[in-house]
Amino acid sequence: MHHVAPSTSAQPLPEGNTGIAARHPGDVGIGSDPAVIFADDFESYSSAAGLASRWNNLYQTQNIRIATESGNVFSGNKALEFTVPQQSAEVSNAAVRFVNPALDVLFLRYYAKFDTGFNVLGSSHNGALISANYCCPGVPADGTNKFLVSYEAWRDDTATANPGRLNVYVYPPEQRDIYGDHFFPTGVVTLKINQFEIDLHVRGNNLALARKWYDNVVAATSYIGPMAGSALTPGSPTNLRLVQ
Repeated sequence: MHHVAPSTSAQPLPEGNTGIAARHPGDVGIGSDPAVIFADDFESYSSAAGLASRWNNLYQTQNIRIATESGNVFSGNKALEFTVPQQSAEVSNAAVRFVNPALDVLFLRYYAKFDTGFNVLGSSHNGALISANYCCPGVPADGTNKFLVSYEAWRDDTATANPGRLNVYVYPPEQRDIYGDHFFPTGVVTLKINQFEIDLHVRGNNLALARKWYDNVVAATSYIGPMAGSALTPGSPTNLRLVQ
């Protein structure tokens, strides 16, 4: 007899200043919170090469930079910058962190900004993702081999304004193709989360150089919320939660 592990019931996502960040104004000391498994404000790096000390995988390091321009930094003095040159060849920038031990629930908060000249059309993954046993694109999920959930913007026609419509790109067990499906705002599995990443991928970036910045990334086992007590102009953080 086949036994399926019980899933955790998905509850509404908490909102506002009710999470971990509220206990750590300015995110000071947030990395030491018992529920936090990873935090990076990018302040400790003198160059992108240093990212390898905390992130498990980095892709296209020639297109990754530690930015120090105040307009591209949310808090502190530094942020992570991804760039995709204007070219027809596919480019996928990413910083990947493994989750060990694997988890049933993971919250991921980050601040991000698109360049004002961002002009991407077609396939692009440009947010953050949470996954389990993810090997590669083009391999369908069957409910037990893998899953991937990516929160991103999608622009598939010129009538849609850049950077596109926010949606969730998912490899679900009943996907319609070998690649994932886009779920726009309008299962039972036995897998556990073992990876998350932030990224800027463009299949063919023919229109313009694309650039995006990330700052104050926090991953935890409970709701994080926006940075509290910041003296900067308030921004809108992205909180991505996946519950199995």
